[in-house]
Amino acid sequence: MDTKEPSLNTFVKRHSETHFANIKYGYYVLVISLVYLVGLVLLRAFGTRTAGRSGSQLRNKVIYRIYSIDPAIHLAILFLALLAPFYYHYSLTTQTAVYLKRLGRLSYALVPLNLFLTLRPNWILRKNCAYTDLIPFHKWFSRFITVIGLLHGIFFIVKWAMDDTVSLKQKLILKTFNLVGFLVSILILFLLICSIGPIRRYNYRLFYIVHNLVNLAFILLVPIHSRPGVKFPFLLLNCILLFFHIINRVIFAKPLILLSKNSNYTKTNLVHVKLPRAVIPDFFEPGSHIRISPYRIINPLYWLLPSHPYTIASLAEDSSIDLIIKETSTIEGASQIESLRSNPKSFYLEQETSYTLVGCYPPSVPEKCLSQGTNIAIVCGGSGISFGLPVFRYFLNKEDVKYLKIIWLIKSRSEYELVLNYLEANDINFENASSNNKKFLIFISGNYLVETRPNEAPNIEDENPDYEMGSFTNEDEDLSISNFNSQNAYSNGNTPETSHSPTAKNGNLIEVKSKHSFTLHKELREFQNGNSGKDKDQTWLFSCGPPSLLRLTQEYCHDENINYVCETYGL
Repeated sequence: MDTKEPSLNTFVKRHSETHFANIKYGYYVLVISLVYLVGLVLLRAFGTRTAGRSGSQLRNKVIYRIYSIDPAIHLAILFLALLAPFYYHYSLTTQTAVYLKRLGRLSYALVPLNLFLTLRPNWILRKNCAYTDLIPFHKWFSRFITVIGLLHGIFFIVKWAMDDTVSLKQKLILKTFNLVGFLVSILILFLLICSIGPIRRYNYRLFYIVHNLVNLAFILLVPIHSRPGVKFPFLLLNCILLFFHIINRVIFAKPLILLSKNSNYTKTNLVHVKLPRAVIPDFFEPGSHIRISPYRIINPLYWLLPSHPYTIASLAEDSSIDLIIKETSTIEGASQIESLRSNPKSFYLEQETSYTLVGCYPPSVPEKCLSQGTNIAIVCGGSGISFGLPVFRYFLNKEDVKYLKIIWLIKSRSEYELVLNYLEANDINFENASSNNKKFLIFISGNYLVETRPNEAPNIEDENPDYEMGSFTNEDEDLSISNFNSQNAYSNGNTPETSHSPTAKNGNLIEVKSKHSFTLHKELREFQNGNSGKDKDQTWLFSCGPPSLLRLTQEYCHDENINYVCETYGL
């Protein structure tokens, strides 16, 4: 019997003329991802945080938001590029399935870009972009990917349910390919529920586990569901990037045991932890941070549960690695340590306990800031001193710095005394650095309030995010700018007091103010005057603290056209 091979035309007809309609669009998404990545590299390498001095405030804000990878602007750029050819050639009414399938392919084709941007370390972006700079964008980009994938599934279910000529059960359950897609949609929905703010804050560990497992299932199951297939190049790229994620968590991991821990829980939850110098590279930039896991690499929990980040309070030339952190407790008194150990939201570091150092990561501080900065201000609150102190020490050691001031807002004198002990324990003194243009200014009082400018809202409520970066707690949130009100600064008969450091080693460099109101413009008047006439790359303001403090300093820098660097503690 004469049998003929089925022709390509026959093959195409069997799958309908639109079966391969989205292949080219998937490749287009991949090209756009590559173009965006190249643009991001160029932006951070040659871009600027601020416009020229003649630029308007609006222009300065836009330029800063573009440079700082603001999710709203960068996602809008991606949306425009991705959606421009989305509706093309096929009828939306008679060939609806083409566009529903296109949604699914768009969702999966964006995963390689998301995986690449979350590499730690990311060797292509490392020099000009810390991974912490990408956390806000990653958060919203991931939501966009999952929502698009979920809409793909929901729209198909609605389409089949409204079509009297097809059986929803047969389409959704009895067809294996579609059943796999339905299961992926359920997993995505569960992830979106767990990522809702209150749920994520209530149990961040649950969110983290669900996030990782659902992402892995999405990467591996969608190629089973997808027709035409997405195994090449998308699955291949995703698997390669996952491999690099795993390698990064293996080759940089080191066993770790605490050298010492200085704490006084009856007065403050701020503690000083000392680690061996050998666990991180010989050189690291001031303000770098490490991530620590309580589990060994062979423990599955090392991979399932989040590691905890800590900003390094030391400089590269120090003999040890110091951390100044605040631990969370809801119980006062002698049982506080047990509360710290049992609190699921607290990562309690103990001596004589083995940990794993996951890696050491650079800060979001541009190289030109460290090399060219001569007019420097640092504003930090609470445990944000762990970021501010090494930056302050770095510029204090530079001979060409004309102005240097750090302002630290804290609740109690006990926190200040702990930092003094840290300085003395490391034989750090500022005896030879006393200068009118160099100052370490500390505001102490749980009751002091800050004076806002007339156009600022008098009460700015801080969000209470589940911090991904750093170790801020609810106690740090009490430093909210909404609590800084000059009307109450001298309440209860309190008289403003000013005192200097009790140690002669620090000369007059450290100044302590208690029961004082705090006005950013007043305290930085000389810094602002020093900005006029200077090269803009010489003037920088650093900030680290609760969200309200970051908003205040960011607005100040936008208004004054000053370079701004902040340590953002939120995922």
